[in-house]
Amino acid sequence: MKVIGNIIPTLFIFLSFMSCKKVKPLGSQYFLDGNEIVYRYESSGPGFPKLPWDNKYKPVNADKDTFTPLQWTGYAKDKRHFFYRGDVISNIDYATFEITDDVKTDYESIGIVKDQYRVYKFREPWSSIEGADPKTYRIADNLKGNGNWFWYKDAQNYFVNDTLMSVDYDSFRSIDEDSRFYIDKDNIYWLKSGYKNTSLEKIPAPGLINSQIVYSNRVLQTPSALYYVTKKEEFTKVQVENPSSVKFFPPDNIYMIVDRQIYCEGELLTGADFTTFSVYQYPGNSGYTAYAKDKNKVYYRNEILEGADPKSVRLTDRYMEDDTYKWTPDLGSASVIIRKTAKETTTR
Repeated sequence: MKVIGNIIPTLFIFLSFMSCKKVKPLGSQYFLDGNEIVYRYESSGPGFPKLPWDNKYKPVNADKDTFTPLQWTGYAKDKRHFFYRGDVISNIDYATFEITDDVKTDYESIGIVKDQYRVYKFREPWSSIEGADPKTYRIADNLKGNGNWFWYKDAQNYFVNDTLMSVDYDSFRSIDEDSRFYIDKDNIYWLKSGYKNTSLEKIPAPGLINSQIVYSNRVLQTPSALYYVTKKEEFTKVQVENPSSVKFFPPDNIYMIVDRQIYCEGELLTGADFTTFSVYQYPGNSGYTAYAKDKNKVYYRNEILEGADPKSVRLTDRYMEDDTYKWTPDLGSASVIIRKTAKETTTR
């Protein structure tokens, strides 16, 4: 057993030595391995110990003497080609190819990739952006983005990331710089954005562009309607007959009162009694919670707390309770689930 115990550490050291590439970093994940340019497409994780064989490289068909990594991760060039992640970008005009307008995202720096003929997708430079004019394509300074999406425009169209947006170019603008709501002469829009898929959800609203529009955390209020983004990321409209009847419950605006009716996340809270409806506030805080009640029921969002008596139930920091039970929302579930459990009792 002692022999085996001595062999294992020795074997580990030997394998580490044999597997460790003596590569020289060049930048942008490119390395010089002897006389060969290589690209590191997978690296060892942050755990201990770092295993050198977890670093994976692939050869790059580049001219070593003229090879230059660029500031954008994965990009490089030599005297004949541009490269992305170690592969030749073969569909471009080399003489006019460039990357401009560096922008910082939550994960990396990105830029505008183009030549005299086309604008290309930053993370897929083999594919062009449909409808983009390379002569006038630029960052849309009049529209604010964030770490997940950025607005661009050319002389005729607006784009989010790599996607052309069908809007009225001359009248399109943001409603509030901190929101994802936009408007043009025909529609109100909400930007639905994921890592790869981006779209503008729209609701017709002709003539509202010059109206007074108030934004409050996922809700737009106009003289005739509320436009709301639900928890399921759906864009909905609530018609308003009497603007003075509208009441919000900040900071999250989960509940709204409109024309003597109760709405929860943009949908009518069926059966709720308007005259006795109230929303629980956080203990010691003026903000409103996701819990509410009327004379008959207690609610968590649009779910009814089974068996909860609105006269005796009370709110703690994390759940609702009475003398016998407690109701706790399962915040980790995809849908709203309220767990009702008996409270522990002690005996003397």
